Amino acid sequence: MTWYLITSGIVLNALLALAAILVIWVWFIWPLVEAISITRCFIRASKSCGGKPTLREMNRTLVKWYLDLLFGRSWTRISNRQFEWEGVGKWRVYRNHDE
Repeated sequence: MTWYLITSGIVLNALLALAAILVIWVWFIWPLVEAISITRCFIRASKSCGGKPTLREMNRTLVKWYLDLLFGRSWTRISNRQFEWEGVGKWRVYRNHDE
């Protein structure tokens, strides 16, 4: 009986630890990765149009998107005249046609 209680306690604690790691990953870490990707896309789009973003602007953009993505997102992609972002590593900046 003691062996069963010890084994079930170990299994239960392992499952709880895995669930906690999954929640931290999905709610906090992955949104940061996505926010970094969107920020990189914004920087590249700004530079392609002749802008020169400052460190302060980059930090503001990162924080804004991280807070928006925290606990999940309700959209699948971002698209405008300058760029299209569909996911981490799946974005492209359109060429500036005004030149």
